[in-house]
Formats: sequence, C-alpha cells, structure tokens
Amino acid sequence: MNLVRGEDKVLSDFTSGKCTAAVLRDKTFYKMSDADRAAYKIVYKSPVAPNDAITTSAKLTPEQRKALSALLTNPETATVARPIFDRFSKKANAFDVADPDEFKGFEDLLEIAHGWRM
Repeated sequence: MNLVRGEDKVLSDFTSGKCTAAVLRDKTFYKMSDADRAAYKIVYKSPVAPNDAITTSAKLTPEQRKALSALLTNPETATVARPIFDRFSKKANAFDVADPDEFKGFEDLLEIAHGWRM
C-alpha cells in the first residue's frame, strides 16, 4: 500500500488505475461533473468534521491562551499569521474563534493525532 498526498494526485492516480481506493473531501468529489461522479462508488461517508483549527497546549496558562486568541483573531495583529493565510486561505486577514461544540465527538481523534484535549 502506498500513501499518496494531495487530492489532485489521489484523484489522478485513482482514475488512472494506480490505486484501488481513494479518500476525498466532499468538496473535491462534488466539484466533479455528474458524469465523472457516476463512475465512482462511495463506500463510506464520514461525519462532517469542522474545518481547520488551531489549538493550544495545556502548557499555556489561560491568560496566555486568551492573549494568543486575541492576537490571532484581530486583523490588525493577525498579520503574524500571513504565511498561514497565504497557504491555506489567501483572503483571510484573521482567524475566527472556533466553537468548541463543533468539535464534540472528535476528541479521541484529535487527542490521538495531536495530543489535543477538550
């Protein structure tokens, strides 16, 4: 089994027969034409997960977390995150405050993958 990174490459390799299965985001799948989608069979659709988020370590104090959140959610000071915006969301000028309720049910996955705790 080979791991292919990048949805364009995944789709290309799967379409050309190099892969027997592919995992795609729904946005990618539904951008395809009806005819192209008809050639695929969805075998599993996961629950919708929240979009990208930044979390902090428990090593930060509540005051430090609050200050960091204020910095990154204010367009005047979030300029420190410009490289992140340039790569992932060119139109963004600041982060939105995440709603913890959107992450309920994902605690185990986040903790295993990133050491994150609710």
